[in-house]
Amino acid sequence: MTSFPTTLDSFLNPGAATTMDTPGYEHDAQHANANDALAALQAKVGINGSTVPGTLDFKVAAMAAMLLAPNSQFKITAGKFCIWDSDAEQYRPLTCQSGVLGVGDPV
Repeated sequence: MTSFPTTLDSFLNPGAATTMDTPGYEHDAQHANANDALAALQAKVGINGSTVPGTLDFKVAAMAAMLLAPNSQFKITAGKFCIWDSDAEQYRPLTCQSGVLGVGDPV
């Protein structure tokens, strides 16, 4: 069983002297735990062209579409993710400090 993506899983790695039926290291349980973790990773990443909003594939594609859209208010300038400031009529980089999103000095 896995608890990913809510928390990271902790796996027991058997050593050379660990037998297949050592308590906590049972061979079938090792495979079941690894399979569950892999399935959770696949669900989180998603498939190419995923339409599931919680997947990384969907989120990356949505961000790329937003950045590349005609007349986008966003672009990457000088390696920084920027937003159009209509008052200043220039792009300004987005900043994040202590979880608060803001804008920096013009690029």
